[in-house]
Amino acid sequence: MSEHEVEIDEAEWPVVRITYPKTLGPDSIPNYVARLEALGRRGMAYWAIVDMRRMEVTKIKPSHRTDLAAAVDDLNRRFPDIVRCEAVIHESPVVRMMHTAHLWVRKELPYPSKIFASEADARAWIAELRNG
Repeated sequence: MSEHEVEIDEAEWPVVRITYPKTLGPDSIPNYVARLEALGRRGMAYWAIVDMRRMEVTKIKPSHRTDLAAAVDDLNRRFPDIVRCEAVIHESPVVRMMHTAHLWVRKELPYPSKIFASEADARAWIAELRNG
């Protein structure tokens, strides 16, 4: 796997760990979307931990954000109720604030999403949702 690819780790299924690289490469988004589609085709629900701590957020092109959001929205329509939540991790208070603002304007997010400063907090929230 390239250093510019998004990693998807299913070792703790049904909790799926998604780790973003420092920067995205030219095929990162199509490859990532294809892997998410493969998860959706299984028809089995999962809870996502999205680790963005390595990502250089300021280097993400606006077109990448737009393309990825559109592709994920399409997958959510095609595979409803597969993703049960999205627990994002990033230590930066600024990035957490930006992500929270992004969630307010998203129109098609059919699952809860929250951003956390630590993996422990993200995992606690997922456990709460799974057991609730």
